[in-house]
Amino acid sequence: FYFSILSWEVAFHEMFQREYQDGNTLIHPALGLGAIQSQEEQPLRRDGYVARLIRVQFKCGQTCVFHSRVKGHESPSESLAREVAQALETSEL
Repeated sequence: FYFSILSWEVAFHEMFQREYQDGNTLIHPALGLGAIQSQEEQPLRRDGYVARLIRVQFKCGQTCVFHSRVKGHESPSESLAREVAQALETSEL
């Protein structure tokens, strides 16, 4: 399951770095195949940051809006893979 999360992490970062266009497909570890329907940016008060919102329609029927705070053209500030790795390290203690 960890490798599924890592592959989603790559797709997530590419999605927010504008590597994907509307209509492109991606695979979520739990929701399966999805297509990007729309993308938008909203300015934030924090200097140099924007909120990117991406709407994805999954083949299973679920529609999700993913969002992340991004500075310039950098990667999203959040990382699910990093959080999972930390949780796994803590559980091994």
